[in-house]
Amino acid sequence: MFFTENQVAYQKFADRNVINFHNITSEENFILIDDYCQHFDTSKPTQLDLSGCDYLDSLGLGQLMMLREKLNTSNHKLQIINANKFIKETFSLTKFDQLFEIN
Repeated sequence: MFFTENQVAYQKFADRNVINFHNITSEENFILIDDYCQHFDTSKPTQLDLSGCDYLDSLGLGQLMMLREKLNTSNHKLQIINANKFIKETFSLTKFDQLFEIN
């Protein structure tokens, strides 16, 4: 597991990669998303673990879209896991639940 200063953890598994955001609304995460796309095997599915996030604002939604766009260029599967009720409701209201697989 690799932790960054901005409370983001990257985990590599044989069958998938996991990004754990504790604060998805941090502006520094834009750099971290680029770093992830450059250094991780993006042929494997990626799971975004939002268990450490209490809420999701427009900056966080933008970061998710940026990551989705970067990973979709390689036909990459992106899944959101452990989102709380408030975040799931935000996805529903913004129609992001139609763009992401949410578990």
